[in-house]
Amino acid sequence: MKDRNAVARKMSQEEIFQSIGYAALKARARRLDPGDIVKIGNLEFVMAEDEEGEGVVAQLIIGRWEVEGLAMARAKEMGMDLEGAAGKEMMNSLLTELKEILERWQGIKLRAGPGENLTLEKAAYKRDRRPWR
Repeated sequence: MKDRNAVARKMSQEEIFQSIGYAALKARARRLDPGDIVKIGNLEFVMAEDEEGEGVVAQLIIGRWEVEGLAMARAKEMGMDLEGAAGKEMMNSLLTELKEILERWQGIKLRAGPGENLTLEKAAYKRDRRPWR
């Protein structure tokens, strides 16, 4: 359990998770609209409406295998083995732990889908609905 938490914390510092924060900051500064794209390094973040339709989020869809590859690399660095049947169960627990850490400490939502992908989302800004502005 403790090792899994340490791997998840280490993973949360990866460039991909840091970049989405920067993309949300750029979107907020430029007041980008849904459908606009922010490119950071070789990643392209799409601006989308939030679930309530009241704000804009930076969003990235990546292959689950990419995140699992990061997990395997970090786990190996820390002396953990994520291979085999037990490793698959541990990987699922690790991704759950990562999801909680990202949301709690960085405001990043990690969701399954579409398909075999994962979706990362970070709030950029809420739309101002006051008519006098």
